[in-house]
Amino acid sequence: RTLGLKASEEALQASLAQAVAPAPERSDAGTPGEAERRRLASIAVAPEEFEKDDDSNGHMAFIAAASNLRAANYHIPPADLHRSKLIAGRIVPAIATTTAAIVGLIAMELFKLVTRGIIQDGLASSLQERDAANAEAFRNVFLNLALPLIAVSEPELAEEMPLPGGGTFNEWSKLLVDEGRELTLSELVALLEERLGSEVSMLSHAGHTVYSSLAPPKSQTQWLQMPVKQVLAALADSGRAPRESWCQLQVNAYDEDTEEDVEVPVVLYRRY
Repeated sequence: RTLGLKASEEALQASLAQAVAPAPERSDAGTPGEAERRRLASIAVAPEEFEKDDDSNGHMAFIAAASNLRAANYHIPPADLHRSKLIAGRIVPAIATTTAAIVGLIAMELFKLVTRGIIQDGLASSLQERDAANAEAFRNVFLNLALPLIAVSEPELAEEMPLPGGGTFNEWSKLLVDEGRELTLSELVALLEERLGSEVSMLSHAGHTVYSSLAPPKSQTQWLQMPVKQVLAALADSGRAPRESWCQLQVNAYDEDTEEDVEVPVVLYRRY
């Protein structure tokens, strides 16, 4: 059997605040205030035994919904509630051992991200962007239940690299582009060049070249005047634009002063 989570007023004495110490108060708006931390601390969690045959507890409804969302991400055929029950019944031994331990450890780290304000509005930022001191609260875990061995360590901060035009970024950073409307490809290229202070030599998505100043795709002249959403739809194998509101774009940038390619973060573009 594995562990589930449920809010429990009776378990307030074992509240989440005792498991995760709140971060020091800061003045910047990105960090939750004292009132918000008190609200989060009032939420308690307690172990709940997994029971697949009791429809009233919602366990299988959650597992079926969550697994089908994950299946959609990886183009795996979905499974209805009945089939999900059959699958869960066959993998209980796996759920009850290493998988359960890993899920529990990940959940504890997720609680820290939420209570420290590092995850807000569904978007996560790197630790450096919020507070480098937060890194000391998190843990990497190496787990081998056969030995048994559990080794815990503090994570290292990601390496910071210079950002063209000033500032720094790391491998977890994203350059957000949300102008409140759909941009044409030419507008997007111009905006990126302005924000990065460098020439955009290539723009790609999911392995497809969207824009290139060196070897432009045959349709680039037409694409430059089209909304980005339509360009991505034209590149997609299905011919239809993906349903996600955000898409990732890889950028190759060139610094004309140094005559060298420069590293830039992944672009997270908001479609309308």
